Amino acid sequence: MADYLSSVIDAARGWDLARPRTQQTQVGWSGVAGCRAYLGYQIAGEWPTDQPDEWRSIVGSALHQWLQMVRGEAFTAAGVSFSHFSHEHTIDYRGIPGHADEILWNAGEVIDWKFPTLASAAQWEDEKVRDERFAQPQGYAAGVVGGDRWRAEAPDPDGGLVRVLLAPVDGTFDDWRMYERPFDRAFADHWADRYEHIAAMQAAGEPLPKDKPYVFCKRFCEMFSLCRGEDTGEGLPDLSADPELATMIAAYGEATEKMREAEAVKDRLYRELHGYRGVIPGWKITTSRPGRGSYVDDTEAIHAMFAEWGLEVPQRLKEGSAGSLSVSRVKSP
Repeated sequence: MADYLSSVIDAARGWDLARPRTQQTQVGWSGVAGCRAYLGYQIAGEWPTDQPDEWRSIVGSALHQWLQMVRGEAFTAAGVSFSHFSHEHTIDYRGIPGHADEILWNAGEVIDWKFPTLASAAQWEDEKVRDERFAQPQGYAAGVVGGDRWRAEAPDPDGGLVRVLLAPVDGTFDDWRMYERPFDRAFADHWADRYEHIAAMQAAGEPLPKDKPYVFCKRFCEMFSLCRGEDTGEGLPDLSADPELATMIAAYGEATEKMREAEAVKDRLYRELHGYRGVIPGWKITTSRPGRGSYVDDTEAIHAMFAEWGLEVPQRLKEGSAGSLSVSRVKSP
C-alpha cells in the first residue's frame, strides 16, 4: 500500500517537474507581483533550500491543461479558425517572459485562468487584491497589443480587454467569476519597473523586503531557510503589505465580532424559548427530546483501584493543540 501511494505521488510530482513552465528558471510575469526577497533570490539564480508541498500548484497546473483542452475542443466544434485564438501563447514584454492562457485575437481579449480556494477567491472583491492579481494578465496583454497579429485581427489595434477567470477548486460552478479591465500599458509598466528595481537592488547587494509573513513563507516558500535564517517568527509584524492576507484577516475579525454578538443574543433568549415547537411567518422552532444518559469511564475510581494495587494508570502521549486562532481589533491608544 505504501509503495503504491509513494509511486503515485512520485508520478504526480514527476509530471509537474517535466512541464516547461516548471523548468523555467527566469522570473516570468506570473511572479512579478510576488515577494521582493523571493524574486531577488530567483534573479540571482539561487538553488531552492526547501521543498514545500506542491500539490496545490499541481492541481492548478492540471486544471489549466484540462481547460485548455476543453476550450480547444469547443472552438473546433464551433468551427472557429485556429488563427482566431491561442492557448499558452508565448510572450515577452520588457524582457519578462510569460505564457498567456488564452488570447481571442479577433475579439481583442487576453484571458488568464485562476484556480484558487474559495477563501482566496472571496478576497478578489477588494480592489487592492485585484490590482496585484491583474499584474500578470496585463503583462501578457502588453506583450501582444500593438503587435502585427493583434493589429491584423483585433478590433482596437492599440487596446483590448484583459480578463481573469476565477474557478475555485473547492466550490461549484456558481462560484466561478469573471473579472475584466481595459488593457492598461502603464499598469503593466508599473510592475515591469518594480521588477527592474528589484533586480537593481539585488545586483547592488541591497537587502530586499520580505513581503510575506513568516507563516506563509514556512508553508510555501522554497527559499525559506535561506531567506529567514534564524528568524523565529515571534512578535507581531505588519502584514498589510499582502493585500489578500490583510483582507482575509479583517474579514475573519469582523465575522468573529458578529458571531459573538449573535451568540450573546442567543444566550439571552435560550431559556425563554427552550421547549417550544411551532411556526411563525418565516421561521420554525423545534426542541429535541433530552438525550439519554450513557456510561463512561469513572477515572477517579480507576485511579483509586490502581493506587490500591500499587500501580500507576497506563498513559499515552496526546498530541498538543495546533494553537488557537484569534483576530481582534487593535485598541486605540
